[in-house]
Amino acid sequence: MEYPDLTELEGRSKRYWDVDGIPEFVMGSVFMLWGAAFVLRDLIPRGYRFAEACSWAIVVGLVISGWVANWIIKVLKNKYTFPRAGYVKFLEPTRSKRLLYGFVGGLSAAAFAIVFVLSMKDRAIADLSGPAIGLIMACGFLVVSRRPGMHHFIWYSLFSLVLGAALYPLKLEWAATWWYFIGIGAAFAVGGARRLRAFVRSIPLPGGNEL
Repeated sequence: MEYPDLTELEGRSKRYWDVDGIPEFVMGSVFMLWGAAFVLRDLIPRGYRFAEACSWAIVVGLVISGWVANWIIKVLKNKYTFPRAGYVKFLEPTRSKRLLYGFVGGLSAAAFAIVFVLSMKDRAIADLSGPAIGLIMACGFLVVSRRPGMHHFIWYSLFSLVLGAALYPLKLEWAATWWYFIGIGAAFAVGGARRLRAFVRSIPLPGGNEL
């Protein structure tokens, strides 16, 4: 008697969830929103009467954007994915994988915090924020690329390294981080949109309504 390969079944669910490019498109849009919001915050004059209130409004808006992004993903999947390929429940990662992702995330946050603390003592270190965030995010994308159907994240990892290095000569200090998110967000949005377009064209609706 042959038993089903549970690992393959889990991978099939994850491949299905990511194959349409919608999560990438939405995540990229959120990244661009975050970067643009902080660039806008930096443009607010220090002596402006409502500067602090505007800064807090921006931060609150960014927090809310996380919940809005999840809602947008569901809306887009209901419109483009489920009518074409049916509904498949997303399988949550196993405990070992959650621990791995948590460890990588915590290590990345710690590395970024160290760079931030050191930059308070030496402004030259602040100029390393671009390459630092590029390297940290590249490691995260590399881990994600090991998931079924996510091997293309290797290209995002390489782009992250190039983008971080390209920001260093500009000497933007911590502003490089905001521009990094705009750049990497644009890459994700374009990549996700292309995958969604390919998905829609490969599985057309009976009525012929295309993207």
